[in-house]
Amino acid sequence: MTTELQTASATDQLWDRWPYLSHKQRLTQFRELHTGEKGDFFLALDAHDQLFLLQGLPEDQRHVWMRLLAPDDAADVIQEAGLDWGDELLALLDEPTRKEVIALLAYEEDEAGGLMNPRFARLRPDTTVDVAISYLRKEPRASSNCITRMCWTGNNIC
Repeated sequence: MTTELQTASATDQLWDRWPYLSHKQRLTQFRELHTGEKGDFFLALDAHDQLFLLQGLPEDQRHVWMRLLAPDDAADVIQEAGLDWGDELLALLDEPTRKEVIALLAYEEDEAGGLMNPRFARLRPDTTVDVAISYLRKEPRASSNCITRMCWTGNNIC
């Protein structure tokens, strides 16, 4: 239990310091986090900071971090990278994800297609609305700006 508190504390301290650190210090501090902390921290960053970290990582590690991103987040990082780096980052993705990201990149950033996440939750046909909502609330990728739509026919959710 003590380790978990120390781990959370180290991550919280980095969040507090992050805006005030130089680029070199950010990269050093990120590398010093434990592997699990790095993933959570990386996913919580905005596209600009994710791109910065990707640029500072060794080539053989970049694909791991790009593949950790959801397609909509990967598209954001690639848009942030621009023409210089975007194609290189796109090449790091697996084929199915690359196709999804390319489809998202076809939209302008502020259009609905550019803002959406193409992944969705699937529920069994016999799932009640209460269970469905509970499940969706527990989804790790859920965000406050996500619009969730469900429909149901009779007792079935579609």
